[in-house]
Amino acid sequence: ERSIKYGSEVSLVHMSTRKYLSTKKVPLPKHGQYAVACTGQNIDLKNDTWKIIGAFNVNVKNGGLLSSNTVVRLMHQDTGENLHSHGVIHGGTSKSNHQQATIYRDKNSDDDWLLLCYNSIPDDNDSAHLMNGDIISLFHKNTNQPLYSHEVLLDDGTQEWRIELIRKPIKYGSTVALFHVPTRKYLSNKGVKYSSNEGAKYSHNQHMVVCNGQEIDYEHDLWTICDTKVGDSLSIRNIIAFKHKKTGGNLHSHVLLYGTTPKSNHQQVTIFMKKNLDDYWTIRHFIPKDDPDQLISGDIISIFHKHTNIPLYSHDVLMDDGTQEVSCNGDGREDNNM
Repeated sequence: ERSIKYGSEVSLVHMSTRKYLSTKKVPLPKHGQYAVACTGQNIDLKNDTWKIIGAFNVNVKNGGLLSSNTVVRLMHQDTGENLHSHGVIHGGTSKSNHQQATIYRDKNSDDDWLLLCYNSIPDDNDSAHLMNGDIISLFHKNTNQPLYSHEVLLDDGTQEWRIELIRKPIKYGSTVALFHVPTRKYLSNKGVKYSSNEGAKYSHNQHMVVCNGQEIDYEHDLWTICDTKVGDSLSIRNIIAFKHKKTGGNLHSHVLLYGTTPKSNHQQVTIFMKKNLDDYWTIRHFIPKDDPDQLISGDIISIFHKHTNIPLYSHDVLMDDGTQEVSCNGDGREDNNM
């Protein structure tokens, strides 16, 4: 998932100094507000994580797409307080006497920021959706001043920031979406079942797994990693199952004897409501990592069916309903396996 949406947890990297927008909850002299600063060049998840929420007195739903020229608030995830600013009359910064940026527990319109994005690509509706890694500026709505940082001794600050999604460890019980990298579509189920005339001699009434849209469908595209205690750490070496949130069935495959995909005659991938040994999968990193055991949201992986040792696969072959065929095929090193 690369889109940044309402409810996304993000970090803000100051482009000039490569440091993260943070708070160490150092109190300011007035009004119970706390200082905001740029601190380390390595992220501190406790202090550097912000959640994007709607503007003051504006109701928005989590999951809604964001575009440039949108007014938002940034809630500090650890403290629950909002990024805030105010006119210089209420106090200037300690070194440069600039307009303060703080976090503040009292909610008001001084928490609103206009988000401008410089490098998102407009879609067909000419709306540039905000994506992970985009370069942005944040203008304080009430004073029209941009969020700013600098090396004070050099005084060469800029107002540009890179917005990044927070990447978190994947654990048992995590709800995930599986994104096919080459075609940029999500692993999904639309409630379609294999029928006896679709090469499904033994998989009749199993749900067909497909890749569907390039925007996540929260009803059909979510899976829960299961088969041990919820919250336990997940190692790349573990054998796991993927439970489809909507149907409650498990991601499943089986040898060719039990049926093939309707378009390419590959090994079928289905959702099966009766749990068995063909529901189990192993994960391998498609791109090598410094910490090969750890699995983090956003990792590029291959998923291998445990029983047949054949990887999950998709390609731009469309089914009759316009969805994209999913199978087990290849050796795990093809682009279509990631």
